[in-house]
Amino acid sequence: MRTCRCREKQEKEIPVHLTQYMRMRQDKTEKNDTKTAPKLPAVYIPSLIMHQAFLRITVPEKNPSLHSHDNFEFHYFAGGTGCFFIEHEKIPVKQGDFIFLRPGEMHHLVTGSAAVTHYIIHVSFPESEVLPIDMHKRICGRGMHFRYFFERLLEKFSSGNHQLSKSAACDFLSFLYELSSGRKRLEEEVIENALDYLHADPARRLRLDELSAEIRLEKFSLIRKFKLAMGVTPMQYALSLKLQFASELLIKTDHSIGAIAREIGYDEESSFSRAFKKKFGKYPKLWKTQKRE
Repeated sequence: MRTCRCREKQEKEIPVHLTQYMRMRQDKTEKNDTKTAPKLPAVYIPSLIMHQAFLRITVPEKNPSLHSHDNFEFHYFAGGTGCFFIEHEKIPVKQGDFIFLRPGEMHHLVTGSAAVTHYIIHVSFPESEVLPIDMHKRICGRGMHFRYFFERLLEKFSSGNHQLSKSAACDFLSFLYELSSGRKRLEEEVIENALDYLHADPARRLRLDELSAEIRLEKFSLIRKFKLAMGVTPMQYALSLKLQFASELLIKTDHSIGAIAREIGYDEESSFSRAFKKKFGKYPKLWKTQKRE
């Protein structure tokens, strides 16, 4: 009986000693953490709503129309030169410029002799939030190389997957914070250089050998790297860019379909029409008629 009582006493004491031991370890850990890890302020990230994200190729127009939007509009210029007229400001823009417009500001873009390719993002922030940009600086950055970032952003946003679209909005918010901090983003140099070359002249007859020589990379390695990053080969991307350029020419100019086909490198109008329908779901003539109505 005495042995049993001692055993019962020991069994009752074990949880007490264990609890005390754990408390001592916890107190010691908290003291060490306090010494080695200084307390940092909590980080609060404001929300962002991304409404639109797309690539536009603006061709020279005789009388570009003034217009405005209800949301913030960001432009990243990937190729070409021109002037952005925003309210009473005239801002020269070129490849690598990143600028923003406030809601309700009247604006239009006047291009040079060649087309301008630019990525356009429409976003809004809750009124109570602090914006991750300097409202006094119209130009957020100059001479930047962010085509790869914006290509990935567009891919996510237009994927049809809600989670990927939310990821795109988070990526863009992070991008704005990094710009405002002065930190430079490092993108894939090979892809950036290839996109630089492709966007410089969307209408050119592209030869893979020329692109390979331009960025100093063996062509099979170029194809592999480019497809891994962009999901398509350089030639497929160039074709898509050409057809995007053609779609703008159809809407903004009076050029014939045959002339536009030749301008982007097609010898036959029928081949151009088939490629155009494959991308946009409509033949060029019907596209032109519907877009101009």
